[in-house]
Amino acid sequence: MFFLYIYTIMKPTLPILIVLALPLALSAQVTIKDVENFEIGTSLNFQQCDTVGVKPGFTGAKQTWDFSTLTPTKVSQEDIVSPESTPYGTIFPKANMVEKNSDKTYVYVDKEDQLSYLVGFVSENPKTKIEYHKPIVFAKRPVNFGGTNSYPFTSQMVSNSMKFSGSGMMTIAADAYGTLTLPGKKKYSNVLRIKITQKEKDTLLQYKSVTQMLVTTYVWFDEKHKSALLRISTTSSPTYNSKSVEYLLDEEDNKH
Repeated sequence: MFFLYIYTIMKPTLPILIVLALPLALSAQVTIKDVENFEIGTSLNFQQCDTVGVKPGFTGAKQTWDFSTLTPTKVSQEDIVSPESTPYGTIFPKANMVEKNSDKTYVYVDKEDQLSYLVGFVSENPKTKIEYHKPIVFAKRPVNFGGTNSYPFTSQMVSNSMKFSGSGMMTIAADAYGTLTLPGKKKYSNVLRIKITQKEKDTLLQYKSVTQMLVTTYVWFDEKHKSALLRISTTSSPTYNSKSVEYLLDEEDNKH
């Protein structure tokens, strides 16, 4: 899913479910209608990759992105399930679907026809729960090249008995389009790239200490898939830095 990406030290990053809200651009060359528009029963597999030397490339129209030489590491799986089928569904009554990940994390989503909201997150290792009292708008359908939107959010997190209060801003822009090449000679035309910048400030309530972090994520979408084809994300803070790269292996609707 989208990915959106969540806090640093104890908040693992979300596959992007987490992530995408944009206005219509009247002069857009590329329109993507089904960004993160999943239904319950969908299964996704992603190939995680070595991050050394991987860069997102340039912005603007008619770009060519060649990631055919990415080095694979491990495969991760995401299943779109109902909240009542998960252990924590009652905690987030506004959620109508959940991204269940192979790393034992659960992303709780309120999906409407045109907008999707992140309302909660649970990790079993480390034991972490996040509630978004002001949910994050992470997807708007359709999405067109051009335009930038910013969305404020607030959160409450409990992790290993420590309590955090957070707030931040998500800025999302469809900044480029063109042709994308992935390993296995997979070539995609009319691909839209979306840049997501998440700035967040969290206060550890027991000690009144404040941590700030910045997550920058690039995701590539085409007209045939609801999932991102490729994700590149970097997280930076005074105490934690990371980078991840992964691309879509398959997207399957398991409903019959």
